Amino acid sequence: MRLRWLLPTVFIVVAVVAGWLTYAYRSDPTWLQVWIGVALSFLTAGLVDAVALRDTARREAESRKRMAPVHAMIDHRLIAQQRLFIQLAGVVLAEDVRGDLLTKAGDIRTLPELKLSTADLDETLYPPLTRRQRMQELSRELRDTQYDLENMAAVGYRTSDIQAVSDIVLRSSLMNLIEAYWATASDYSRNGCKEKIADAFDVLRGLHLQSDPRQT
Repeated sequence: MRLRWLLPTVFIVVAVVAGWLTYAYRSDPTWLQVWIGVALSFLTAGLVDAVALRDTARREAESRKRMAPVHAMIDHRLIAQQRLFIQLAGVVLAEDVRGDLLTKAGDIRTLPELKLSTADLDETLYPPLTRRQRMQELSRELRDTQYDLENMAAVGYRTSDIQAVSDIVLRSSLMNLIEAYWATASDYSRNGCKEKIADAFDVLRGLHLQSDPRQT
């Protein structure tokens, strides 16, 4: 926008120079008319362009003001999606994976082999839920929220970030694998999913959704 203001500024400067030349050639009727015409033409063009730019800037400011609540909602939901995914990863891996995403991605890749049961109870919740119930609950919440985010992407804000999260939540083999865990209610090895979860953490880290993605 600042560069766009250069053109009307140049027009007005040319008009001022032409105005000075009008005064300088006031004794010559021919050149007097020429420079008057140049001065008026460039002054008109500069003022018209400046008014148009001012109106455009005003409309853009009004649009940003109207869209600010929508943008804030998208920011909030993206951060919430990251937190939900971290919670889901913790349930699936039976590990506390909150904290710095880069560090945790490395930790996840080095987790030892462990057989897990979807029937295990999470005693930290009241009433207690099985691992299967918790995975089902978090997976569905992630998907439902992501569908809402994809609809909100039509406003053109953070579309690449929304797409990146959608690739994890809606279109990844990881989520299909987790869904299979809770749908079949079978025991599983976390070695089968830890690499995919670590890769997802790497993607989320690249989005810079927040500096400290710890759950609250």
